[in-house]
Amino acid sequence: MDTAQSIVDQVLEEVQNTPGVGVDNPSEVANQALQDTLGASVVPEEYWPEIISWVSETGLDTVYLDSRDRIGAWWVSKEVRSMGYTLNFTKCSQVPSEWFPEGEHWKEAEVEARYRLVASWESLVENGALEKVELE
Repeated sequence: MDTAQSIVDQVLEEVQNTPGVGVDNPSEVANQALQDTLGASVVPEEYWPEIISWVSETGLDTVYLDSRDRIGAWWVSKEVRSMGYTLNFTKCSQVPSEWFPEGEHWKEAEVEARYRLVASWESLVENGALEKVELE
């Protein structure tokens, strides 16, 4: 079993076995949290609809409930695509929140996230998480 799936299974088991108030619709709660996180972030508002639809269209809304993971996944996917790659999240051995753009301003946040991407590049290559996009 691959490491990412093992972690997902472990977290799901812990959540299901944790006593307390349950949530009837975790996706709805996660979507509201995403809106709240975007509102509190330096991500420009014009990107918000793109992020929300991208997360849903890729199916990552069922994999990542954490808003920082969702936004980080969108950002890193966009960034590696601009370099001619796609990122296989199941092979990357890192949580997308590592690439969540944060800082005082958007440009600064992107630079910081890009720095964290460069720092993890070797690991992504070693794990086979980066896949070259073949141009037609």
